[in-house]
This record gives sequence, C-alpha cells and structure tokens, in this order.
Amino acid sequence: MPSGFKSGNNSPVKIPKALSIANAQALTEKMSSIFNEIEDPRAEKNRVHLLTDIFIIAILSVIAGSRGWEDMHNYGLSKYEWLEEFFKIT
Repeated sequence: MPSGFKSGNNSPVKIPKALSIANAQALTEKMSSIFNEIEDPRAEKNRVHLLTDIFIIAILSVIAGSRGWEDMHNYGLSKYEWLEEFFKIT
C-alpha cells in the first residue's frame, strides 16, 4: 500500500523555509544572469519589456497554472505590484 507523503524511513519530512523577499531577489538575479546570455531576436522598436522579465514571468505563471499567452499576460497584470519589487518595470 502506498505510504502517501511519509518518507520511506519514517523520519520527519523537512519543510523548506518560507521564501523571503531577499531570497526571491537573489533567485531573480540568478535567473536574470542566466537569461541575459540569450540574444534578444526582437527588433529594437518592439522591445517594450526586457526579455529576461518575460522569461521569468512566463515561468512563474506556468507554475501558477497558466495554459497560454493570455493567461501569462493576465498573471503579469494581476501580480504587477508584487513583480515591481523584483523587476525594473517601466
């Protein structure tokens, strides 16, 4: 019979610390440094948002259950104030 969420050795399951703003900023900076290596193929006049910000919002929105571009767009709009803490939003 499956054991559910219990670990196989009956030791307590470790629960990670809550994500703090400092940890989130460090994670955002690390992801940005990775994504900065990707060349932006868009024409200069079409660049309203940084490509790294688009990637990070896309990842966060998919984790939150987005299923397409419209969901990602709505996620970004609904989390705008929170995302402002991490990105240089203009």
